[in-house]
Amino acid sequence: MKGILNMTPSGWKTVHCGDRVDRMYFSPARRDSTMCQTKWCGLMVLFALASAVMAVPITLPMQKRDRNNKPSVERVEVQARELGIIVMDMWDSHWDRTYQERSGALVPKLNQFLHDARAAGAIVIYSPTAMIENGRRVYGEAKQRQSVKDLPDVPIPPNNLFQSPEPQMWLYDGIHMNGAPVTGTRHVAGPHFPLTNQDAGLDVEPDDYFIGDGNRSVQELYNVIEKHKLKRLLYTGGALNMCLYGKPIGVLYLRQRDFPLAIVRELTEGWSTPRHWYKIDEPFPKELGEFSHAKADAMMVEWYERNVCPSVPMDLFPATPKLRDVKLQNATAQFSQPWGFYAALAIDRSPAAKNGWGNGGNPAKRNALVVQTAPLAGNDCTDKLVFVLDFLSTDRAGIGKFRLSITDDRRDTYADGLSNGGRIDAKWTVLKPMAARTMNRFSHVEIQSDGTLLVKVGEQPANCDRYIVNVVNPLGAKATGFRLDALPDPSLPAGGPGLAEDGSFLLQEFMVRSVGERK
Repeated sequence: MKGILNMTPSGWKTVHCGDRVDRMYFSPARRDSTMCQTKWCGLMVLFALASAVMAVPITLPMQKRDRNNKPSVERVEVQARELGIIVMDMWDSHWDRTYQERSGALVPKLNQFLHDARAAGAIVIYSPTAMIENGRRVYGEAKQRQSVKDLPDVPIPPNNLFQSPEPQMWLYDGIHMNGAPVTGTRHVAGPHFPLTNQDAGLDVEPDDYFIGDGNRSVQELYNVIEKHKLKRLLYTGGALNMCLYGKPIGVLYLRQRDFPLAIVRELTEGWSTPRHWYKIDEPFPKELGEFSHAKADAMMVEWYERNVCPSVPMDLFPATPKLRDVKLQNATAQFSQPWGFYAALAIDRSPAAKNGWGNGGNPAKRNALVVQTAPLAGNDCTDKLVFVLDFLSTDRAGIGKFRLSITDDRRDTYADGLSNGGRIDAKWTVLKPMAARTMNRFSHVEIQSDGTLLVKVGEQPANCDRYIVNVVNPLGAKATGFRLDALPDPSLPAGGPGLAEDGSFLLQEFMVRSVGERK
């Protein structure tokens, strides 16, 4: 990646870029045909952006197994821009808590992997079942969904009717992963809908794609493959023996069309129970030792290597600056909507639908949320931060105008955890956004000269949205807290500060990411 990006004394960064990178990340007013300049922007880091004209070679150590389970590795040289990364069903909730916990544990390293892959030029394709056209339709209006719909249809190769020589392991057998019987509803339809969003810890960048559900998804995937001339797909997510394998864009269906692919073994999760993988009435064999889900995952990866496709490790791409969630505490607000929409719900990372900090019924309209960084080892802020505001739990719930601030005051002097009339006074420094964007295709955000951000929507209301704001942190590791001011504005419905018809909002999650190493 060396040589792609050069720092200039003014703090601007010069990047060789082609149409793909330029279109998504750079201001058209500051480009020419071969070079473009920008301040730090995008979601996380553009320090190492690859371009359509740059060649970033990647070595894929493709591990297979013979019928005796003996492994062998073939090293395949590819260009990163020829790789597509499939992220399958990384939900923020699931009817099985064990699966949810294990899947959630993958998120930080998967998110880093995806940023490294993008920077090298790979294409990221999300496939969250029941989150687009069916079920909750959270991402139906996302710009990354519209990008898929805009592509022309291309021919799909014929099906070679491939089937695995061995049956799949640990097919669903009516019990939880911990061995307890499943009770109540577990399906994606009905009043007890268990799936709400994709995990909030996964960043969705402008050049990513959302592929829909059902048979149409195969066509959509091949349209993306053709647009970017992809030559190989790498699969991540879950479950190894369910959707990652059997969905219409899963491993099986691409294998049936002879498309080269592999699974990323450390970034996948399987469905397993403490029983025999084929004989559901028998316990896990004693000769294999004590059962564990990690052991079962390893067995399923070996099953893929023997039967379907190779696996690769996750350490494939040149490293980009590290990403880290800043842990937050003591959420405090001027006002919180009655009936359970308290300040603390904005930082609880709860997947519950219609959960968060609300402003409905606030006679003053103007409101503020204050949070602290948790005083934990390794939780200090770096000099570059990204704020992520999720409004994915309900329609038309966004904040229309807001401001972000930071403080290094002692934690015991502010943020007392109250949801109404809380202690929000501190020595606040307004953060000047370097870049900002929204996910919904019917909305966009404008950075004002005073550092506030104004979200604009067209005639079509923007349902379910996410805001991403990049800032430079003037306080570095000394920062102890952040403030979000929701501000009224005459251009907003009912004067704001929210985008709902009555000017209210519902902030599902307020997150802060640190970029790079602590100084």
